[in-house]
Amino acid sequence: MKGKGQFGRWAAAALFSAALILGAVDAGPSRVRAAEFSPAAFFQALDRDARAVYAYSARVASDLRLVYDIHARIAELRAEAARTPVASPEEPQREAEGVRCSGAATLAP
Repeated sequence: MKGKGQFGRWAAAALFSAALILGAVDAGPSRVRAAEFSPAAFFQALDRDARAVYAYSARVASDLRLVYDIHARIAELRAEAARTPVASPEEPQREAEGVRCSGAATLAP
């Protein structure tokens, strides 16, 4: 008596799962045809999906490579900027003032 009613529960769960999946992918019973259940149609759909996934992953990999190249170039420029000494803004002013002062000293009577 233990197995009695289990088939009914199994069938109800399968029907509920199928309805849930078809509702989630927006494919009602009127949109599903018997020809779509053939092995050829299944493998064509599988091939189409695999190609779409491959194309998407290729685009993502290309984008990631671009981001990596930009990041590496920025790091390289920062390292180069840290190695080269940069004159502070005050030094050119002092040199310019020194030139003016020496020129003014020669022009004074």
